[in-house]
Amino acid sequence: MKTRIITLVCFFSICIHAHSQKKHDYNWLFGYGSGIPDSTNPFGGIIMSFNKNKIEFIPQERDFWFNYQTNSYSDASGKLSFMSNGCSMADENAQIILNGDSCV
Repeated sequence: MKTRIITLVCFFSICIHAHSQKKHDYNWLFGYGSGIPDSTNPFGGIIMSFNKNKIEFIPQERDFWFNYQTNSYSDASGKLSFMSNGCSMADENAQIILNGDSCV
């Protein structure tokens, strides 16, 4: 019985460790309005990136609003692939993808 429990614990530990290396959630998106936020324009987009050893806040010029809901998906290496505001879906450059304007 002890051997079986130890084997299961080792198996699940390896599985959890193998899946924790993927970076699908390494980019969080914030902001609304268009343009890049600065001292004269508080509106615009921000990407909060966890790809390096420190958290980076990257301004992103986009005409894609996040009012209530934000979804983002990155590839296994942490590069932003898609974003959604719950109503439409866009690529990493905030351009609406094909058929991404009718998600509702």
